Formats: sequence, C-alpha cells, structure tokens
Amino acid sequence: MTLGERIYELRKTKGLSQEQLSLEINVSKETVAYWEEDVVMPSIHKLILLSELFDVSLDYLIKGQDKISQSINCQYRQNRIYVVIGMILIGFCIMTYVLIYTIRNMNYSIGYTLYRYINFGEYASSTMNLSFSYGVIIGFIVLGILSIVYCYRRKIRSIAHRIKKMLRKVA
Repeated sequence: MTLGERIYELRKTKGLSQEQLSLEINVSKETVAYWEEDVVMPSIHKLILLSELFDVSLDYLIKGQDKISQSINCQYRQNRIYVVIGMILIGFCIMTYVLIYTIRNMNYSIGYTLYRYINFGEYASSTMNLSFSYGVIIGFIVLGILSIVYCYRRKIRSIAHRIKKMLRKVA
C-alpha cells in the first residue's frame, strides 16, 4: 500500500472529504488529490499534521507499519510484568518476616508461660504483641488491592481505546 492509498483510507475512515481534509491541514483540495494519487509527496510538516489528525504514527503513515508503537507496547508489558513480579517478591519477603516475627513472639509467650508455671506454680498467660504483624498484613492487603485496581483500570482504558478505534474505522 502506498502513502497515497494510506492517506485515502485514513481520510475515508475518518469520514472526511478531500475538501474537509484540505481545510484541516491548510492546503488546497487539489494537493490532497495529488497526494492520494501519489503524484506529489506531502512535506514533513504536513505528514506530522496528517499523523496527528488521523491519530496514527508517522511510521505507519509513511511505511505502513507501526513497529515503534508495537515495540513500546511490548516494553510496557514487560515492565509491568517486572513490577508485578517485584511486588510479589517484596510481599513474600515481608510476609515471611512477619511470620517469623509472630512465631518468635509466640515462642517467647509460651516460654514465659511455662517458666511461670514451672518455677512459681502459677498459670499466667502473657499477651503477645501482634499489632505490628496485623498492621503489616493489613498494609499488604491494601497494597495488593490497589495494585489489582491499577492493573484493571489500565486494562479497561486500553480496551476502551481499542473500542473507540474500531468504532472510528467502522464509521
């Protein structure tokens, strides 16, 4: 597909006539016709205006392929995967610490109770200080919920953007 054919297809997809397109980018109607017939190539400035008007990359407009945006999307997905894996690892480490902290407190509490019972013959239950553990657990639950909400919001925006593009193509 040539540049002129892409300009024609994008103009038709957008629902513009040659005259309307010429008014949008400040050229004559004949110039748009020459571009679509591949008689004349648009200037760089006009190509930039066309890409902004049609909401496509210059790479797509000129070469017909959108490798740049595809590689950016791929990098974005990889980065998001790394962030999620990092959050999981950090959460696992902190939850392990909380578990060890809680078990240590329980051992101290049980040890203290046994010490009091054996040495003094009294059963005195000691309270464990688990407020730190509960705070960290609640914090990670909130962090997990926020990360899930963030991912779904990004996904919903992406889906909505794709639907808008499909509706533009249909119209």
